[in-house]
Formats: sequence, structure tokens, C-alpha cells
Amino acid sequence: VSVPIVGFQYLRETERYLQSALADSLSATANALAYSMSVHAGVFQGANTEDSPTSSLFIHPLTHNVQVDGYLDDWTGYLDWSTRYSNEAMGSLRDPRRLSFRALVGRYGDSVYLLIQVDDSDLRFDTTGTGDDMAGDTIELVLPDSAGNTRHLFFSTAAPGAVTPYQVIEHWDFTRTRESFNQVIGAWQAAGGGYSLEIRIPARLVGSHLGLLVHDVDTPKVLVESVGTAGPLTATRPGRLLRTSAQLEARIVDLRLPLGRRVWVLNRHGQVLASGGSLGREPRRDPINFVYTWLLPSAHDNFDDDLAGASRLRGQEVNAALAGTATTRWRSSPDGRAVIVSAAHPVYAGNERVGAVVIEETTNSIQTLQRRAMADLFNLSLALFVLVTLLLLWFASRVSLRLVRLRDAADAAIDASGRVVGDVATRSDGDEIDDLSVHIASMLERLRQYNSYLEAMARRLAHELRTPISVVQTSLENLAEDDRDEPALQRARDGTARLQDLVRRLSEAARLEQSIAAAELAAVDLTELVTQCVSGYRSAWPAVGFELSVPDTAATVRAAPELVVQLLDKLIDNAVDFTPAGETIRIHVQPRDDAVALEVRNPGPPLPEGIGARLFDSMVAQREQGGATSIHMGLGLYIARLIMDFHGGSISAENTSAPPGVLFRASFPAGR
Repeated sequence: VSVPIVGFQYLRETERYLQSALADSLSATANALAYSMSVHAGVFQGANTEDSPTSSLFIHPLTHNVQVDGYLDDWTGYLDWSTRYSNEAMGSLRDPRRLSFRALVGRYGDSVYLLIQVDDSDLRFDTTGTGDDMAGDTIELVLPDSAGNTRHLFFSTAAPGAVTPYQVIEHWDFTRTRESFNQVIGAWQAAGGGYSLEIRIPARLVGSHLGLLVHDVDTPKVLVESVGTAGPLTATRPGRLLRTSAQLEARIVDLRLPLGRRVWVLNRHGQVLASGGSLGREPRRDPINFVYTWLLPSAHDNFDDDLAGASRLRGQEVNAALAGTATTRWRSSPDGRAVIVSAAHPVYAGNERVGAVVIEETTNSIQTLQRRAMADLFNLSLALFVLVTLLLLWFASRVSLRLVRLRDAADAAIDASGRVVGDVATRSDGDEIDDLSVHIASMLERLRQYNSYLEAMARRLAHELRTPISVVQTSLENLAEDDRDEPALQRARDGTARLQDLVRRLSEAARLEQSIAAAELAAVDLTELVTQCVSGYRSAWPAVGFELSVPDTAATVRAAPELVVQLLDKLIDNAVDFTPAGETIRIHVQPRDDAVALEVRNPGPPLPEGIGARLFDSMVAQREQGGATSIHMGLGLYIARLIMDFHGGSISAENTSAPPGVLFRASFPAGR
């Protein structure tokens, strides 16, 4: 899971790096292009008139022919770049919202087209039929030629439809007449709150300047006010007509711009002198995957380009470049489907700032690269996931197979009657399953020893019972043959006593296992308890010496006092059995950090090798006793182990060398 997450974050960081690199690249390209454009300083200086930027009209290069019908259908892509003119600029004292118009100029082939949209709350058609000037609302077209002559063409109509302009001819007697000018055609259409006029002019009639005047007539032959593209002086000093520069556009073509990049060359007013390239790209087929689409939306090649066909650029980067500062700007398309980065750089002619260069590019290429990287990352993650899954399946199958084999081996090691008949094979892999097999093998070995002990117990009981029974049987037979029956009777009594003692010990062990569960724990001072018991042992076994070593302070444990006494009795009884007359049994109470040890050391023969923990099993005879008449079945130490298990302690036995003998140690958890 971490692989795709880390990869996705890496792609995000890569995106930021690529965006920064794109901005730097555009800035460097704009700088180089601005420097190369400085050689065309004449084009810039010719376009940088002192006129107001709004007085200049920009000729848009149209991509299609225009049908002159007065409607706006053919101008859909250019309407946003029309310039608005109002009577505000004419210094009128009337409401500036009453009369205004928007103008667009375009060229296709050998014709120049104009679209004028007039907002007039009181539309007046020329319905007088007199042919007089200003008989209705009129639009005046001002066309200066290269010789310094200016042609004034007037458009007015009695009804919507086709309209032919006329010129006003002044005669020697100061009379004025209309003269139609058929080389120019127009179409007039009424619109809500005004009207629109569409005009076609032969390109040969259009010079370097052009002006438009809208005359508002509310009463026939009474001019209310006029609005012009160049203000009050439009009729005598029309504004400049701006065209794209063929030189600059040829320079842009030489750049061989890649798809998705666009260049603008502006004069110092932000008006477009040349442009080239396109932000759109050829449609591409991205991998169809909802994961890609969710994580990284696909780049949209079709988006709303708000600068398509622009005649003048606005924006922070443009204003900064025209002010002399190169900068970049990030913006979203109006529909939010694309992110556009633009870099602007000023253009200088010597020390004079004459314009700016703007280069634009979308981040679609970055998104495309990012999606490809995402596809590679997804495919790699999928391959790793499949590989890891296969490895996990293989590992799980291997572990499952080994566990099944271990289970089968454990089942086969024990037969139906519960006897251990086999072993569990161990391996050296060093993992948890190998450790489990080692523990199971050890457990089976302990079970085998315990079963051997149980199987041998019957033989040992038979052996131990056979002798007293034989004594009783022989004595009884002798009683039948000999009148001297007293010795035989005594032996019969001794054999019977041994049988009774054996049965008593077996019964005692059985009863102890049941009584331990009902015992209650209390705080017991082993120092005091052992001291009292040793005094009794000295009286019971006067032939054996007892040496007691206890601490000066109390050695408190939580125990059942009667069980502790019984434990000490069994250890002392065992020690007396293996201690020759005149020797000493040493008893020691030793407190430790978290336990209190009770030690009993006897000088008897050492324990046999390998007996280990089996010494405390039931009916295990560990050493040869001193007296032949005594019976020793190992039940005492078995009882001692039961008592220590109940108290949560431990008991052990070990041979000692100085002095020689055997040391029994019972460790109790320290009391609180």
C-alpha cells in the first residue's frame, strides 16, 4: 500500500517542479524573443501613436467570410473584443447610459468588415423621404486616404435591411445633396434597446486610419448628440487602424512553436501587433481507467480560450511588462478546464520601451506526462501487488504444509492406547515452526519417560510386595510344620507391618493430592516454624545430629503451615534414611530477593547420574537405603513436590562435594 501512496506524493512534487520549470522556460523564451523583436523597432514605433488606445481600431484577421445581414452570427468569436464608446467621452451632459455603441473591425480576403452595435433608447428611422441630412439616426464612416483626402460615408435607413451609404456633396451655391456610394454595402437590423449595422468595405479603400460616428436624432433634422471612436475630433482626426504586422508574424512563424504554445506581440498600449500559435493540442487517447481519472483528471484540449482573437491584452503580467518588469502569471480558463501560464517581457528599442512579448502555454503537457507516470506507477504497483500476493500464497501454502506435516507426525508418534511410539523430526530452519517441532519433540520425550515410569511402577510394586508376601507365606507354612511358632509369627507380623506401611504411604499420597486444594494460605515465619520442628526431630531421631541455621529476622512466606510441616517431615525422613548413625543433617533457612529457600543437606550417598527431575516422581527409589528393614518407595519426595507446586515454588536436589552428600532445596515465593 505504501508504494502507490509514496509514488503519488512523488508525482505531486514532480508536478510542482515541472510547473516551475515551465514558468522558467516561458520566461527565458519571452526574454529571448523580446530581444530579437527589438530589431523591428520601426513596427512598434509606428503603432505607438499618442492617441488613446480606445481611439484605435484593430483589424481582426477573420477565419471565415462574413455574410452582411446585420446579424451577429458571424462575429460570435470576436464579440468579447469589441470596444465600447459612449457620449461620456464626448463631454455630454446627458445620461451617459443613453447612447453608446460597440465596434468591431475584421478582414477576410480583399474585404474589410465592420460591426457596429448601438445602444439607443429612442431609435429613429429616416422616414421623411426628403433625402435631407440627419433625418433619422445615422452612422458616419470616416475613411481618410493616403493623399490626405477624407471620405465621409453616412448610413441611415427607413426600415431594417440592406442599406447603401451616401456622401454629402456641397455645391458652389452652398447647397448639399446626397450621393450614393455603391462600393460599400451595409445591413441594418433593429435590436433590443438599439440597432446593429454590418458593413463591407473593399480593402483598397481602407488606409491607415478609420473613424466611426453615431449620430442620435430624436426629432427629424435635430441632432441631439454624437458618439465617436476618437471623441469629438473623430470627423477630422480619426483614430489609427491597427493591423497585425507581417514582419512580426513571420518572425513568430520562424520560431516553429510547439503545439499548445502561443505568442503575442503588443505595442505599448497592450494592443496586439502579431500573434501566433495555439493553446489547443491534437486530441490524444489517454488510458481508460477510473483510478487515473479520479486521481489525476485528464487534460482537456477543448476549453474556453478567452483570449482567442484578442485585439488587446490585459492582465497583471501584461501591465507589469508594459511598465518594464518581466513577470509570469498563472490563471485558469473561464470554464476551469485548463490552467494557463503566461510570461511577459518588455521590448526595448534602445532605451525606449516600445511594447511587450507574451508567451502562453497550458499545463496540459504536464498533466499528460503525469498521467503517463501514474499509469506506469499503477501498472508497477499492480505487478508488485500480484507478485507479493503470489509470494504470500506460496509462503502460506508452505507454512500450512509444514504445519500439516507436524500435526501428522505428532499424531503418528502416539498410538491409540496412548503410548509414545515415535518421534517428531526437527529441522534447522530456525523459524517458529521449527521451534514448535523442537518443543513437541521434547514434550513427547517427557511423555515417553513418564509412560516408562508408569509401566515400571507396576513391576516395582510387584517386586516390593512380593518380598513381604513371601515372608508371610513362608512364616505361615513354618507355623504349620513347627511348633516353635514364635519367631515365624514375628516375621509374619513384620511382613504384615511392611505391607501396611506401603499401603499407608500410597493412601497418604492419594489423600494429599485431594487435601491440598482445600488448604488456605497465611503469612508464615519459616524461621520460627522450622526451629520448632527441628526440636521435635532431635527427640525423634536421637542417633542422628541436626544442625540448624536461620536468619536473625523473620523469613515470612505465604503458605499453609500444616503443608510446610509435612514438607519438612518428608525431607527430614528422606535424609534420616540415608544418614549413617552419628552423622549430622544440616537445615538452613535463607531469605533471598524474591524467595525464601529451605535447604536440607544429608551426608548420604550421591544421587545417580541422569535421575534429574524424575527423583520427585511417585515411587522412584533413588539410592540404596542404610537399613534393609526399611521400605523406600520415593513417595515422600513426590509428596514434597506436590506441596511446592501448590505454593508456586520449586524443589530441587543436587550432589555436594564439601561436605559430600546431597542437598535438597525448596524455594518459596517471598510473602508480602
